Amino acid sequence: ANGAPKGKKDVIQRELKCVLTAGTLTDETMLSDDMATYCIAVKEDIDPEDEAGKIFGVAFIDTSTGHIQMTEFKDDSECTKLETLASQLRPKELIISKNNLSQLAIRILKFNAQNNAIFNYIKPDSEFFDFDTTFETLTRGKYFEAENLDDLSKWPITLKEYYESNKMVGFSAFGGLLWYLKSLKLDENLISLGNITPYTTIKASTNLVLDGQTLQNLEIFANSFDGTDKGTLFKLINRATSPFGKRLLKTWVVHPLLQKKDIESRLDSVDQLLEDGDLRSTIESSLAKLPDLERLLSRVHASQLKLKDFTRVIEGFEDIAKLYKRLGSFELKGALGK
Repeated sequence: ANGAPKGKKDVIQRELKCVLTAGTLTDETMLSDDMATYCIAVKEDIDPEDEAGKIFGVAFIDTSTGHIQMTEFKDDSECTKLETLASQLRPKELIISKNNLSQLAIRILKFNAQNNAIFNYIKPDSEFFDFDTTFETLTRGKYFEAENLDDLSKWPITLKEYYESNKMVGFSAFGGLLWYLKSLKLDENLISLGNITPYTTIKASTNLVLDGQTLQNLEIFANSFDGTDKGTLFKLINRATSPFGKRLLKTWVVHPLLQKKDIESRLDSVDQLLEDGDLRSTIESSLAKLPDLERLLSRVHASQLKLKDFTRVIEGFEDIAKLYKRLGSFELKGALGK
């Protein structure tokens, strides 16, 4: 600077903002495709009601959108449900407590993870938080607005339910994910977003059951040749216009409809789109120009969005409002009308 003493240089303050790994990319420019990439934490415990059974807790995040999902479930000695979940998610990065998972569970996760997936084995308790440490870290971290440490009124419903219902394994799995995000300095932005929901591996009452073996044998998401998506069912049918449409389609494929009325409602919508060219063109043209709002909203919350990208978000919602107004002139049928 001009006023600085001769011979002295300005000190540039540098601070580590965050660390990004293959499974925790948040910057839109770093993401290679529109599909979700999952980083998951897995915890295993013995089922007290069944000596041969297990209890698994799983918490996972798509850091590009900030969406966290949690589940706790009882499993059999063959880890059938864990295999199904792993086949559905095909994680890119995993957080595992040292000496916790059985060899069968680890083998299942390695078989179903993406090629070159990252496995992080961390210390139990001090790193992969237990139930109590998870709660203490959440309250003292002030991720959610609270008047005191006992005030959980602003906690996301799912997280609060897991704590109050003493779902020890599932809540601890969230603790493992929480520690890992803290170690990468991503926790403040992603946890405070509060986008935390439950995950159901098998929805037997409303959807057909596609277990892990079925997903593998039918090559729904990964082929049996090199583990990629070449020639898979999802690769062939994924013609969605919007990035969030592609992610929704994957959810539909994982959980096919079971109830007749739901199937007929969806088919009525498909028939209308096939028959009404104006309606189809209106929807396609509007969705095709939308940015990936799910991912951009996460960056808005983190205050890490450039002005031009924030403008894209505003314009995107304006386009959605215009689309809703235009759809008012059509008599929508089936699922489209809901």
